[in-house]
Amino acid sequence: MGADCPDTCCSGWKVPVDKRTYQKYQQCQDGIMGPLLQSLVVIKPAGTSDRHYAEIRLSGGSCVFLSKGLCSIQSNLGEGYLSNTCSAYPRIANLVNGRMERSLDLSCPESARLVLLDPKPIQFVEGIDGDSLLDPDRLQPEEQSPEHSHRDMAAVRNLMIRILQNRTYTISQRLVLIGHVCDRLQRMAAGGDLESTPVVVMGFQNAIGLGLFNNHLKQIVRKPATQLGVTLNLLAERMRSDSVSERFRSLFGEFQQGIGWTPEASTPESNMDAIVQRYGHCHAAYYWPLMKHHEYMLEHYLVTYAFRNLFPYGTMEAAERLGQIEKRICAQYSLMVVQFAILKSLLIGVSGVQRSAFSPGHVAHVVQVGTKALDHSLSFPASVMRKLESWALTNPARLSVLVHN
Repeated sequence: MGADCPDTCCSGWKVPVDKRTYQKYQQCQDGIMGPLLQSLVVIKPAGTSDRHYAEIRLSGGSCVFLSKGLCSIQSNLGEGYLSNTCSAYPRIANLVNGRMERSLDLSCPESARLVLLDPKPIQFVEGIDGDSLLDPDRLQPEEQSPEHSHRDMAAVRNLMIRILQNRTYTISQRLVLIGHVCDRLQRMAAGGDLESTPVVVMGFQNAIGLGLFNNHLKQIVRKPATQLGVTLNLLAERMRSDSVSERFRSLFGEFQQGIGWTPEASTPESNMDAIVQRYGHCHAAYYWPLMKHHEYMLEHYLVTYAFRNLFPYGTMEAAERLGQIEKRICAQYSLMVVQFAILKSLLIGVSGVQRSAFSPGHVAHVVQVGTKALDHSLSFPASVMRKLESWALTNPARLSVLVHN
């Protein structure tokens, strides 16, 4: 889409440069671009990886090399001078137990439309991909640590995808089921019991297939005030952390308008009750009439999220960013539930503004803009975990309050 893209990938986040590309920039002999590359691309602090060796300076939240919607590095020097990140985006690659996995980043508008608008379940294709654009050297695959690259990792991840695509249950119910699996896996990991993984996976598959969790799912108590209070707090936290794009600010403003909430001042309890009522009205009158026929869009979001983030194990880099190495599985579940809850709340608020005009296009827009703001923030994941701990929302059972409206 190039300059016609509604949301450039060159703004709203930091632009990492791998070591090999940085060295190429230092040797660039172009009379105009060479001095710019050597002065505007700076090495990051010691201890960072070769993948994130340096970064491009930003100007007003955008890459300094962004010019009229296009990359001046590519325009002047060619694609060969792009960093690994810039060359590959929005394609994602993970190297898992020697196997390359490829997917798309939904923070790209076109990727979001391609993935979310198709009502059919996402399919996974095995085999050799002939797309020459997917050069493994440019996809910077994420090497996995030996501690969780165990033989049953694929079986666990397959179970997660199967649950997320089980349309017998609502999206909220699927997340609760996954929470039960994550809780069991975390307790097993804490006890050093990986040998029981195949039995546990098969047990959950059979129990879900037989509907043994159905009564439990029906008995979960909805707490809309608690859910909204937590989500509003986390949204306000995101607005304070890292850089925030104008598109996310605009989306946040539309959400505020939809539910009648302003975070700048303290909200009296009586006003909060009114906000909860408006939130519930938006859900019942505008959000659910559309989403009961299009919940597959949230399914696709979660499946893509789970696959690209190696859920429930996550990459080593993600675990370090969360600061939850020892409780990796529950931490990954917590972050996924929080991001889902925030996106769903944003959708409900937007539906209150759009009303009868609320459409799948609005859903794709919210997921794309929200994914870019949430999934790519360097500081937000750790701040989420600190807040959840302060609220005693650190186990899957308690987190269920965030997924039920």
